[in-house]
Amino acid sequence: MEKNYNCNCKSGCINSRCSCYKNQEPCDDKCGCGECKNPLNSIDVEEYSICALQNINIVKNLSQEELDEGYELPCGCEQVKLKYLLKEYECKGCGTLYWYSFCWNVVAQDDCSWHCEICKGSTEK
Repeated sequence: MEKNYNCNCKSGCINSRCSCYKNQEPCDDKCGCGECKNPLNSIDVEEYSICALQNINIVKNLSQEELDEGYELPCGCEQVKLKYLLKEYECKGCGTLYWYSFCWNVVAQDDCSWHCEICKGSTEK
């Protein structure tokens, strides 16, 4: 993935004033930031859903036990560990895409719900 943003932050890159963090991207050597603390720097952002990226501090603090906890998919076809729901997961039974919503605290079905980009609420389609 090609990076689309570069910041020039002086305040640590830890909030949405940082264009990289705001756009779910890590800072890199082309950024002019000082004392960078962007929590996305140490991860592969393509391995996570937008919801997981928006809640990356929660994701980073999940224990192995929590990551291994199983969640029943809404379709009822299978149970999946949370660690596989941190990005889009395709159900082996029906092919529907799911991901874990940290805002709703449930497994969300990709094709029948809308989830805000910067979680300030969510609504059904």
